[in-house]
Amino acid sequence: MILGLRGRWRSISPPTFRPYGSTVAGRLPWGRVCAVVALLACCAGMGTALGALPLTLALPVVVVLAAPWLLLGIGAVPLPTVWEGTRLYWAFVGIFAVYFVWPQGAFIAGLKLPVKHPQKIAFLLLFALWLSAVMKMPHLRQRFMARMRIARPVVWAMALFSIFGLLSCWVSIAPLFSMYRWAQETIWVVSIFYIVLSLPKSLRQVHAAIAALSVAAVLNALFAIPETLRRKNLFERFNNLDAVDPITAQAILEAKFRGGGYRAQASFDHPLLFAEFMLVMAPLACIALGFAYRRWRPVVILVPIYLFGVLSTRSRVTVVVAGVAVLFALAFWFVHLMRQNHRSLMPVIQTVLAIPVMLAMLLVAGLAGSELVAGRNTDEFLSSLARVEMLRESWPLILAQPWLGYGHGAGGFVLGFADSSGMMTLDNYFLGVVLDNGVLALVALLTALLLAFGRSVRMAASSDPQLRRLGLACATSLLSILLIKLVLGTGLNNGLMYFLMALPYVVSDLVQSQAAGNGVPGKPARADDALLHHTQGG
Repeated sequence: MILGLRGRWRSISPPTFRPYGSTVAGRLPWGRVCAVVALLACCAGMGTALGALPLTLALPVVVVLAAPWLLLGIGAVPLPTVWEGTRLYWAFVGIFAVYFVWPQGAFIAGLKLPVKHPQKIAFLLLFALWLSAVMKMPHLRQRFMARMRIARPVVWAMALFSIFGLLSCWVSIAPLFSMYRWAQETIWVVSIFYIVLSLPKSLRQVHAAIAALSVAAVLNALFAIPETLRRKNLFERFNNLDAVDPITAQAILEAKFRGGGYRAQASFDHPLLFAEFMLVMAPLACIALGFAYRRWRPVVILVPIYLFGVLSTRSRVTVVVAGVAVLFALAFWFVHLMRQNHRSLMPVIQTVLAIPVMLAMLLVAGLAGSELVAGRNTDEFLSSLARVEMLRESWPLILAQPWLGYGHGAGGFVLGFADSSGMMTLDNYFLGVVLDNGVLALVALLTALLLAFGRSVRMAASSDPQLRRLGLACATSLLSILLIKLVLGTGLNNGLMYFLMALPYVVSDLVQSQAAGNGVPGKPARADDALLHHTQGG
C-alpha cells in the first residue's frame, strides 16, 4: 500500500509557477515588468525635472513624459457599447450646440473642480470617450486616418500651430498659466477639428449638425428680442458685476450702451461674440439647409431672424462683414449661372444687368464701410483710433520676440493696452496669436484657415448641387470669421471656426464614399479626385 501511494505521489506533477498575466508556464510577463519599470522611470524623471530644472524647462519635460501614460490610461478604460458609432457623434452635436445657448456665466458654483461650466465638463468626458473610441474601434480609426490624409496640409498646419503654442510656454512670463491655457484650448477648442474630421458618416449627419447650430442661433436671436425692448439681458443675473473691479464693470456697461443705443448680446459674454456667431451661422443655415433641400420657406423665415440678430448688436463690423459676405455669395452665384448657361444668350443679358448692379453695390458698400470704420460718433471714432494705436504699440513687442512670442495667453498682459475706460483689452485675435505664440504660429493658423477656405471655394465651383451649396456656405462663413477676427480678440467662439475648417474635407470624403457605394461609373480612386470629378462636371 505504501508502495502504491509512493507511485501515485510520483505521478502527481509539481505545481508550475504561472504568474498573473503570463501565458507561458514558468516565464515572467516581461512586457508588463518593462512597462512598470518605464512608468517608475518616467515618474522619477518628472520628479527630478520639477526639482532640478527651472519651471520653464520642467513643464515641457513633464508633459512629454506624462502624455503617453495618460493616453494609455484613457485607452484602457472600457468603452460602453452605447457610445460606439453614431451615438458618440450625436452626443458631440448636442454638447456643441448647447454651448452657444447656455449662458457663459452660468456654472456650478459649489463644484470643487478647476472647471465648473457644465458644458465644458460634458465635453471633457466626450473628449475622453472619443480618444478611447479612436484607439479601440478599427473602423472609426480607419475613417479618421483616411480623412487625415485628405486634409494633410491643414493637419500639418494645425499641428505646427499647437506645437508653437506649447513651445511658447518656455518663454512665458507665467509658465503655469500659459500651460493651463494651452491645454484648455487644445482640449476644448482645437480638438473639435479632429472630432468633426472623424465622426460623421453621412451628409445627412452633416446637415443635422448645421441644423442644430442653426436652432441655437435662432434661439439667441429670440433672446435678443426682449433684451432689446427691455434694455436688459435675460441672463444678467449670471453676470455678477459686483465680483469684478469697478473699472471692469464700467467697461462692460459701456460696451452695451454705446452712442445712446443698446447692444444685445443674448447668451454670450459680449455683443461682438453674439454678432460673430450670427454672421457665421447665417450662410450655413440659409445656403446649406434651405437651398440644399430646395425649400424656400425656411430661408424666407430665417433671413429676417438672422438680420435682426446681427443688427441688434449695433456693431459696425457686423454690417461691413455682412455686406462683404453677401457680395461674395452673389458673385459666386453669378459665376455659376454664367457657367451653367454658357451656350445661350442669357449670360450676356445677365452680365449686362448684373455688372452695373454689382458696381453700385460695391460703391455703396465701400462708402458705408469707410464711414462705419471711421466712426459715426465720438465713441466709435475713439474705438477705431484705439485699434490703430494698439497695432502701433504692438509692433516693437513683435520685433523683440518674433519667434515664440511672450507665452500662450500672456501677450495681452505684456502689451498692457487699455481703452478709454482704463480696461486692458486686445481687439484683434491674430495680433493676440502673434504676441502669444509668435509669427510662425500665426503663419500656421492662417495657412490652415486659407487652405480650408480654398477647399470650400473649390467645392462651391462643383457641378454637384449639394456639394456646391455646402462649399459656398463654408466659404462664406470662413470669410466672415477671417474678417471679424480682425476686430475681435477673444476666442470663445473658435470652436465654430475649427468646425468649419474640418467640414469641407469631411464632405469631400463623404462624396467619394457615396459615389463608391452607388457604383457611379468612372469613380475616382481618391477623395481629391472625386472632388475634381464633380468640379469638372463628371
